[in-house]
Formats: sequence, C-alpha cells, structure tokens
Amino acid sequence: MHIQRASDTLLCQVFPATLKGQARTWFYSLPPETITSFVKLAKIFVEQFVANRRIAKDSSHLSGIRQNEGESLKEYFQRFFTEARQILGVDPELLRGVFLGGLRPGPFYSALMRDTVHSYADLIHRVEA
Repeated sequence: MHIQRASDTLLCQVFPATLKGQARTWFYSLPPETITSFVKLAKIFVEQFVANRRIAKDSSHLSGIRQNEGESLKEYFQRFFTEARQILGVDPELLRGVFLGGLRPGPFYSALMRDTVHSYADLIHRVEA
C-alpha cells in the first residue's frame, strides 16, 4: 500500500494501528470528532509526546556527577565512566578534569594532587590499580 498517496481519512484510520502503549491509550481517549484532518492529528500527537523524547547528553552533564559520601573510588569511577560513554566526541582531557573535580577529599584525591595525572588513560590506570 502506498500511504503517501492515501486520502486524509485513510491516514487517520491507519494511524492508530502504528501506536503502542501510552500513545495508543492517549489516542483512544480523545473525545469524538477531535480529529478533523491528518494534519491536525499529527499536530496534537506531536504536542502530546514531544516531551517524551530522549535528549542527548552533552559534556556539561558530567559536571554534575560527584563522588557520594561513602562511595568507593571504583564505584564513583564506574558511575562516571558509564555516563561518559553516552557522550559522543568528548575530549579525554575534559573527562580527566571533570572526574577529578568530582572527587571527595581523601587519600586518593591527595595522592592525585601530589602526583600529577597526565591523561585520562593515566587516571583510569591509577583507579584500576
């Protein structure tokens, strides 16, 4: 079937078959005669569900990640690394700086400040040691 050439009425009739879950429930809860055209259906659908889309994370998201009280260094690193992997094209030097900025004061923090960590790879090596 060529949907591109279908009539407005047919598009409105076929549309619900493409829906699942909340979108399907929403559609069938619309008051009768709400939909007067496929353009209107598309508009109210987008208005209803645009807030549900995932927003890509950027490197500024990482600055909010801090080592929690009582959280081990490895737990903090794992949590940080999990978030960092979701960000495309992030500079490893930025990762190093943001990770260090989120560390709580303690023996490892003191050792890192005393002995310069030259790269993110160096930091990973020291955390895993």
